[in-house]
Amino acid sequence: MALRNPEEFHELYARAMNSGDLDTVADLYEPNARFVSKWMDKPVIGVAAIRQHYKNLLTLKGRVEERTTSVSKVGDIALLRSSWTFSGTNPSGEPIEMSGDSVEVLRRQPDGSWRVVIDLPYGSE
Repeated sequence: MALRNPEEFHELYARAMNSGDLDTVADLYEPNARFVSKWMDKPVIGVAAIRQHYKNLLTLKGRVEERTTSVSKVGDIALLRSSWTFSGTNPSGEPIEMSGDSVEVLRRQPDGSWRVVIDLPYGSE
């Protein structure tokens, strides 16, 4: 499902994550997007690597909640911020709780859809 409005990103992302829809999650990113987390040694670059990251995350069978806090658009670029939580279960059955304030940069594509160029799930840290 193509993202037609950057204001709908967090809702679509959470819905796809909560239903385990890896294809929709991966399709939200540009081919050469960057995903940068404080928990990683280096950025995850490219949609194939980002897809693998989310494939691993989806094994935790978690629930994501997102609350958009701001959207700023200039032409074909949008800067989004949100507060999010993730609750899941690790492979040994123990609960996992994560939360953060994210920053995403999206770009309008030639077909009019929007995709993530830079994703910083802990953007404010």
